[in-house]
Amino acid sequence: GGRGPAGRRGRGAGRRRGRVATMMEESDPRVKSLQNLAWSLQSLTSKPGGKVPEAEKRKAYKVTSKAIDLCSNCTYLEEEDFVRRAAAITAEIEAKKQEVKEIEEAEIQKLTGKCYRAAPSAAGGYVVAERTGKEALTAAALETAADASLRSTERSDDERAFALTAQEVIARCGDDPEALWLSGLGLKDSDMDALCDGLRKAGSKLTSMDLSHNAIADAGVQKVVTALAAGACPKLAELWLGGNDIGPLGEQMLTGGLRALRRGLVVNL
Repeated sequence: GGRGPAGRRGRGAGRRRGRVATMMEESDPRVKSLQNLAWSLQSLTSKPGGKVPEAEKRKAYKVTSKAIDLCSNCTYLEEEDFVRRAAAITAEIEAKKQEVKEIEEAEIQKLTGKCYRAAPSAAGGYVVAERTGKEALTAAALETAADASLRSTERSDDERAFALTAQEVIARCGDDPEALWLSGLGLKDSDMDALCDGLRKAGSKLTSMDLSHNAIADAGVQKVVTALAAGACPKLAELWLGGNDIGPLGEQMLTGGLRALRRGLVVNL
């Protein structure tokens, strides 16, 4: 009998060394399991009030991105290839989660019995000092103020800021219609107009959007919430905003107003 054309394969199958190989399916529960594990690492580093250093957050995000990329491209992989790669990434994520927990615990220990005081210089800022008397009672407020000061300093560093345009958003959505990764780019409230414009034009298939670790405050949140409430990104299921400068008002817009209008959307702060 004759042989079929080289490279010919049916739906869901490929050939390797003369045998039929099963291709991975996006609906496979192992794909979802790896995605959930990756998001758990992201949540661990971006939880409200967390003490994980920014450098460690960036390292963890790289591991998360590796897992999400594998899941996004799973349909191009044979099952055994996916399983092999997923096992390696799973081990890497679990190790990173343990490492992050230990690093955060060490950071918390450094702050135990400490508080922030104004630095004794005209330049302003804060220094770590021992808590005494009433200072211990207001330590949380002082730490919050110090964190806000540090975030403001980073936000004003224009050299590191990412000049976002609607065209850039459209291009990124074209590269990956289902996931938009804009974490750690120095985005400000003023960039949200371009973001929302791009999302209205090209975000119809987005299911995940990561805006974490930028310099977005309440004004920027309001722009994003308004766009999403008006129908932008109708398929969006996951929104990441941890590591920004969002205050109580911004959190209320996200957890109150937006949650009521977009019940299928999970917002991670």
